[in-house]
Amino acid sequence: MLTKEQEVEIGVLAKQGLSQRAIAKLTGYSRNTVKRYLEGDPDAGRYRPRPAVAGKITPFEDYLRARVAAAAPDWIPAVVLHREITERGFNGAYETTKRFLRTLKRTKALKTARGALAAGLTTPVVPIVDAAVVRSRERRRPPREWRSRPPRLSNTMRRQ
Repeated sequence: MLTKEQEVEIGVLAKQGLSQRAIAKLTGYSRNTVKRYLEGDPDAGRYRPRPAVAGKITPFEDYLRARVAAAAPDWIPAVVLHREITERGFNGAYETTKRFLRTLKRTKALKTARGALAAGLTTPVVPIVDAAVVRSRERRRPPREWRSRPPRLSNTMRRQ
C-alpha cells in the first residue's frame, strides 16, 4: 500500500510524460501497481477481500437445516446426516459436514439463550460454553509438580 505522497509522486512523473515502465523503474514499484494508480483505482495497492466461493456443501445446506429443524429439540448425529447427503450426491469429507453442523448447533444454543432473555425470565440462564473451548481446556497439561513421572536425571547424575 502506498502513501499519499507516493501516489502523488507517481502522478507527477506521469504528467511529466514518463511511461508506466519508466515510473516503475524510478520509484521501485511494480508496473502493475503504477498502472492501477494511474487508472484511478481507489483500491490500488490494498488487499481486497476474496470473493465468496461456494463450497461442496453449499447445495446441501438447506436440506441439513431442514433436517436439524425437524429433529429439534433433539440432535441428529453428524454421521447420520453425512450419510444422508452422501446418498443425495455429496462427495465431500465428513469433516466438512461436521463443520457446517457445528455452526447450526451454536446458533441454536445462542437463540435459546436470547429467547429466554427476551421472554423476561428472572431465573439465571446457564451460560453457554462452546464445546471446542471446553475440549481445548481439557487438553492442557497439568503443572510439572502434579505429573506422576519423576524428572529425568542428566547423564552425569546417573553415574554417581
